[in-house]
Amino acid sequence: MKNRRAITDDDLQDYIEGRLDEAARRRVEEQLARDPRLAEEVARLRRQASKLQEFGKRVLDEPIPQEMLDLIDKFTK
Repeated sequence: MKNRRAITDDDLQDYIEGRLDEAARRRVEEQLARDPRLAEEVARLRRQASKLQEFGKRVLDEPIPQEMLDLIDKFTK
């Protein structure tokens, strides 16, 4: 039996965000194929990431309040 390193939360986050090298990605995908609960956790994390990304887009589209612009102007002169 191979001694495999456990999949960490950081591994899952890196997998979801596409930051793993090929070997690490394959290792995570093999574990996901064997563990339905882990696969469901990844699906949940992906949904959460998608919602956060959508929220971030909406926030970036909002205008900067004039009060904040005034404060920035005051402290940068």
